Amino acid sequence: MTIENVAEEAANDTLLRDDQASEEPEQVEVEYDGKTYLLPPELKDALLRQADYTRKTQEVAEGRRRLQAAHAAHDQQAMTIRAHMTDAARVVALNDQLAQFDQLDWRGLQEKDPARAQALLQHRERIKRLRDRAARAWTEKEREHISHSQRATAKRVHEVHAHLPRLIADWSPELDVKLAQCGTAHGISQSEMTEAALHNPAFVKLLHKAHLFDEAERQKQKKQTFDAALAARPVTRVGGGGGTASRRTTDPSGDALSADEWAKRERERMRKR
Repeated sequence: MTIENVAEEAANDTLLRDDQASEEPEQVEVEYDGKTYLLPPELKDALLRQADYTRKTQEVAEGRRRLQAAHAAHDQQAMTIRAHMTDAARVVALNDQLAQFDQLDWRGLQEKDPARAQALLQHRERIKRLRDRAARAWTEKEREHISHSQRATAKRVHEVHAHLPRLIADWSPELDVKLAQCGTAHGISQSEMTEAALHNPAFVKLLHKAHLFDEAERQKQKKQTFDAALAARPVTRVGGGGGTASRRTTDPSGDALSADEWAKRERERMRKR
């Protein structure tokens, strides 16, 4: 075999390898579930669609779980309230019975029928003991209910405050005060703002937008007032006869400027003082 044949065969092998390499499908890196895979491009979109579908399915499942938990909590709260109202109604009924006993003429009944008077008095004492026991139980449950409500409210407040920085990028305690002032200026009481924020934190985002709008309007009004005052202020002519001119500056090159450009230059000059 000659050198020329060896070179030709080597060249053919190189071309064959290049052709085979070019025929191999291109692969791209795709991250899925925390891992990276090499896949053909046509599978990338399918995998991403599957990942998006999985994410949305998980979000729907989480939303359903929260809704079910909210419904269960609501049902439990409704049962507690009904039981509490039943206990209160029992206390009221026992009080009504005691009131009827108190309307009796005990002295006259004692003179006419001492035995019956004694029996009624004992019955009244039994009812009073039942009333006192029911009242104590109701009071204890009322305290528990108030304590539970306070804990639930404190937990909800903590959740809302933890969520606010995700709703408003520049959230801070100082901004919280400004938003409260904004809401008060628009006729919303502090209790109403608190209740609305606890019910739906998106209310705070709307209040933030109202605050930004009010700030922009104040800055706009301030600028208009400043421009009006600046336009009305006479400027002393430098190097002239001591008179005034409505549009002359300390810079002679500004004499031919437009009114807007002149006002802009004057604001910049006064700012640097």
